[in-house]
Amino acid sequence: MGCGSEAVKYLLFAFNLVFCLGGIALLVLGSIIQWNIENYGSLFPGDVALPGIILIIVGGITFVVAFVGCCGAIRESVCLILTFAICLMALFILQVTGGILAIVFQSDIALFLKDSMRYAMQLYPLPDEEAARKAWDQVQNDFRCCAIDDPWEWLDYMNEYPESCKCPATDVRCIGGIWAFGCFKDLSGWLVLMQNVLGGIAVTFALFGAIFAICLGTAVRRRMHTAYSSEMDA
Repeated sequence: MGCGSEAVKYLLFAFNLVFCLGGIALLVLGSIIQWNIENYGSLFPGDVALPGIILIIVGGITFVVAFVGCCGAIRESVCLILTFAICLMALFILQVTGGILAIVFQSDIALFLKDSMRYAMQLYPLPDEEAARKAWDQVQNDFRCCAIDDPWEWLDYMNEYPESCKCPATDVRCIGGIWAFGCFKDLSGWLVLMQNVLGGIAVTFALFGAIFAICLGTAVRRRMHTAYSSEMDA
């Protein structure tokens, strides 16, 4: 194997070490996102909980795939390397497909999220709806916001603003002792940012990993063919 294929070999191994750490990071991040979504509870429609769950699953798959890639790179196993490349290309295709679907249905998801938030808002004043109150208070505290689009929406359901809408007068987002901005823009923006950043990272890793794997697999096959030809000539 020449210097070029040796370089690809060690680059692929180093890439997969990073990929393993990336898989662990996705597992941790998915768990954090899922924990946040569960804290926000009834504000989110059921489908919105999927990103955290998907990240946990993808993180686990990523770790396994990266481990296979590490083993294939070190052992120069054509079978393991090609398996690694196929898995990465499959992940790449799934990521691109998911990204396209997310863009196509982004407006529908936004409307669905807003409807869920409004429904939880209606439940907030009811004495036996502790989950709705906890979810709204958590979001309003975390994002320093009040209601969906503007604070006055709360007055359609209550005679006063929730305690979590109140804010210190020194804060720039605070007007008249109430958070002046609605929560929908920040909350939906958080979901979109999470989706775009993580999707971009995953697609980049999958694409470059597959290219490295194909290059190394080709180099290993060429070396095996050369060695076999030499033996036959001898």
